[in-house]
Amino acid sequence: MIFVGRDYSSAPLPGLSILAILVFAAGLFLLAVLGGLGLYLNQPPADFPTGKTITITAGTSARDITAMFAKEGVVKSATLLHFIILTQYDPTEIKAGDRRFEEPLTTIQVAKQLMEVSPIVDLIKITFPEGFRVSEYHRFTGDTLGDLSPMVSLELKAKEGKLFPDTYHIPPDFTHWQLIELMQTEAEQVLAEEYATAPATDLSQAEVIVLASIIEREANDEESMGLVSGILHNRLEIGMALQVDASVAYGLGKPGTELTTADLDIDGPYNTYTRAGLPEGPIAAPGRMAIRAALNPTPSEYLYYITGRDGDFYYAKTLVGHNQNVINHLR
Repeated sequence: MIFVGRDYSSAPLPGLSILAILVFAAGLFLLAVLGGLGLYLNQPPADFPTGKTITITAGTSARDITAMFAKEGVVKSATLLHFIILTQYDPTEIKAGDRRFEEPLTTIQVAKQLMEVSPIVDLIKITFPEGFRVSEYHRFTGDTLGDLSPMVSLELKAKEGKLFPDTYHIPPDFTHWQLIELMQTEAEQVLAEEYATAPATDLSQAEVIVLASIIEREANDEESMGLVSGILHNRLEIGMALQVDASVAYGLGKPGTELTTADLDIDGPYNTYTRAGLPEGPIAAPGRMAIRAALNPTPSEYLYYITGRDGDFYYAKTLVGHNQNVINHLR
């Protein structure tokens, strides 16, 4: 007897509909996408803030802490960090204090360190404001690191404009030498970052710092820094003297408020009235905003500026317009 079997090769699988198969495939695809996204978000950001101190104040919620860590560039996703903390730890056990990461960490590692490693303790906080001068260095360190030795004082004189103004959290056994080296390293890094992303310029990095130091002492916000930078660039391009009071005052070692008309005629390497071009060296420590302004001047036809009695800036294209601004806003 011959039995003829049925061909099941084209028949659907028993118990599975086409719709179920599609749903299953879509689920697998979604899991793969979510898994890939999770792996990506878990990796350290490219600009991970290695060595930077981040302060968590008492009473800050876990959600706000994770948002701060994302803003500071510690993690790519505040949501992922918050999820890890909520599912694997007790968020109420996050301790207030300073955190510093010495190497890039994944989000999982950040959560582990945040929850299992105690905050940094006994660090000394020292703040140097933008535009400070090396002659003021000890004003901000006080007696915290001990007295300045003659050798350190001599070294400081050559560091004008080369120490980055910022808030530093340092160990109590830090020396002046170590702090100065740290500030100089930070200044070099910031300058390199800004120089690398700025438009092409004929100015050397040393000249950028000199110009930025003038901008720091002459302007007071992003807008005025950009316009003042543009004016100084315009003057340099046409060979016109910069005529900056701040540099003259620095060269004479006196406050700008005590500068007299006669002082402007005293020739010297920092007198930008008697000599064209940039002064001999920086006159202060420029911050990032001033360095960026020096490299990215705001284009204009202005050649003159003043700061009025009201604190606002007034600009002019001609000497006649400048003199009128002086009459209107300074007298």
